[in-house]
Amino acid sequence: MTSALMDTTRQVCRLSLLAAVSATAVCHSASATSFIDVSAFWAATLEGDEVPTGIVITCDGNASNDCSNSLDVSHSVTRSLTETFSSSASLVITNAGDTSSSGELIFDVGWSAFNPGGPDIGLSIDNARQSASFSSESVGSSPEIGEDSHACSLPVPASQVGPDGSNYNFTTLSCGVLGPDSDEAEFFVDLASLGPGDSVELDNTLTISDSFNIPTPEPSGLAILGSAMVALAVSRRRPTG
Repeated sequence: MTSALMDTTRQVCRLSLLAAVSATAVCHSASATSFIDVSAFWAATLEGDEVPTGIVITCDGNASNDCSNSLDVSHSVTRSLTETFSSSASLVITNAGDTSSSGELIFDVGWSAFNPGGPDIGLSIDNARQSASFSSESVGSSPEIGEDSHACSLPVPASQVGPDGSNYNFTTLSCGVLGPDSDEAEFFVDLASLGPGDSVELDNTLTISDSFNIPTPEPSGLAILGSAMVALAVSRRRPTG
């Protein structure tokens, strides 16, 4: 083989190797990222601002006419994991006086266990080799002032894309709640029923859990990349002639 022909052959080989390297890099960089994006909240707000003398209102032990609780789990996922997050809040109305008061206190209570106002998608995976699930809940002192829950698991068959109870499968690899919103109610405290030292308590607990099974990537792509780089280096070092 002539020197010129050998040089041409080496150039073609290098171009082919570079093409293989580039194709491998593009293939890996195009991959999406699995994620969870779920938030929850609970809040109790006193209507008006007049509180009778002797009535004390606290939120988690601190003097306040309002109380709120929030929890947010939002991050990408690149490895297998299982995690649970929880947050609690407590609104207490106490008669710290010597006699009972008259009238009532009214609290506006709102809550949601899933992204009130959006986004709709709360869980996503890259491909069907992976699997994931989440659950979120808001639990109050009574169902009427804080109960809400959602959960979904992936992947799902194509036939199950769409409504799934109170949840929604947007694709075989993503799920959440279609048009997530919040619930509201009023909580009434009859002050005449509170004797000296008596109290009424509004408790809430938010919990968000998730689990991801992300298998270790097959080494084929990295092996191709490594082999191509080694072959390219060898081709550059071969003597001419």
